[in-house]
This record gives sequence, C-alpha cells and structure tokens, in this order.
Amino acid sequence: MQKVLFDKKAEQMGDFHIYYQKRDSNVVTFAVCTIELDIPYIQERMRNMKPVAGEVLLWNWRYNSPLRIPYDKIKKLTPLSAVLKNDR
Repeated sequence: MQKVLFDKKAEQMGDFHIYYQKRDSNVVTFAVCTIELDIPYIQERMRNMKPVAGEVLLWNWRYNSPLRIPYDKIKKLTPLSAVLKNDR
C-alpha cells in the first residue's frame, strides 16, 4: 500500500484491523491498531521507538505493543467500527 493512501485511510478510521504480510514470510496476519500515538499510555511504552523511513509505526492493541510494518507489506485496512458494528 502506498504511504499516502495508508495515511488517508488510517486518519479516517482512527482504530482499525490491519492485514499485513509478515517479514520473511508469505503469511498474512492481522493486528488491531491505532495510529494515534499521542495517548499517554502508549507514549510511556514507546519511549525508545522511532519512525523508520518506508515503515509505519503503530500501536497494536492485540498484543499491547508497538508494531512497525513496511508500507509495501500492508494488504488491507478495515475500520474497527465496522468489525464492532457500532457505526462510529
């Protein structure tokens, strides 16, 4: 996925399911993520994490940890509201 497209979709969704290909593998997996890293809880746990060119830095609620994914490994984004069916 292109960075511009990812940024636009992620901004609209807030929290989302992200489907991505694992590094050094053909396995596609998912995470429940947010791009909003300014939350104090998240900031406290990401003190040493820095953005890297060509990758997006997210917070993975599924494993309660940071997640760094290359943009070209992202397959699909689904708004969390669609999964929860709360129409937000």
